[in-house]
Amino acid sequence: MAKILTILMIVLVAVLSGCSAEDKTPLPKAQYIEANVCVTPRAATAITEGVMERFQPGLKEIAGIEEIKICEDLTFRGIPVPAAAINSDGKTVIYVDARAPLKIDVSFTHELFHAIEFQYPVDEDAWAQINPYESYMSDTASPGEIVRYTPNMTPAFEPGFVSDYARFSGMEDRAELFTALYSGRELRPKERAALMSDTYLLKKITFLKGYLENAGLVCGLEDNLFLETNFTCSLYKLTRPELVRTGPTEAYPPAKLIAGQVLADSGFEKDGIKMLYDCESGFRRVYAPPSALEPLESTTLCVFPK
Repeated sequence: MAKILTILMIVLVAVLSGCSAEDKTPLPKAQYIEANVCVTPRAATAITEGVMERFQPGLKEIAGIEEIKICEDLTFRGIPVPAAAINSDGKTVIYVDARAPLKIDVSFTHELFHAIEFQYPVDEDAWAQINPYESYMSDTASPGEIVRYTPNMTPAFEPGFVSDYARFSGMEDRAELFTALYSGRELRPKERAALMSDTYLLKKITFLKGYLENAGLVCGLEDNLFLETNFTCSLYKLTRPELVRTGPTEAYPPAKLIAGQVLADSGFEKDGIKMLYDCESGFRRVYAPPSALEPLESTTLCVFPK
């Protein structure tokens, strides 16, 4: 039975209802936005202009951005948000809340990608072929469910996504990936290594780069991910290989490792499951409970080349 998706707008916080696979996300509506006039917008304007300058001249025209509004007390349906992109008649207005200067670079970069995608819709069928999940959260959410998101760009624990919020919808997945690659927030070596060891994510990055090139973005796209990444990892000896999986839950296939194999600690752990690197297979990500591991006193230098 088809569900009607009343989602809102493309922001870093979303109010959800269900939808069918055939439905398309409606464009966000300006009447859901409330904000006060910013009396001193200069500092926030300088940040948004700095983001735009990372890319080629004419980006506003490519993305169909009609206006960038610096405001205060920005909300969508009463929920505070750091930024929002509203599209109407092929033109996009981006709202930016000046009260959170540390979030502006990341949140504005995120909304900037939404503006690009409003102008140049992505081939969803092609995207689905490289997505490790059959559906996103927005496809199955209960009416009235609220998803809150803090834009810190810490990698998602599940493989295939650059952040937890990327699980929300295809549009958010792509906007989060664009933000990780091209925002001014430098990823820590451990974060870059986690993202670079994700084979699903590498396919999405290749797809996104081709999409941006076809949309006319050819200058200024310097990757935030593919810098030389070296950091010291703690090591574990695998004692119970039957417990190691390719993802953090039982739903993922077994990793097919052998007892005694040495795994490097990524430094990420959630709900009692550790994310580790199988160094013998090109630093792929594997997941195991501590009961499957024996800590070793030695460490290794994890080196992820450009």
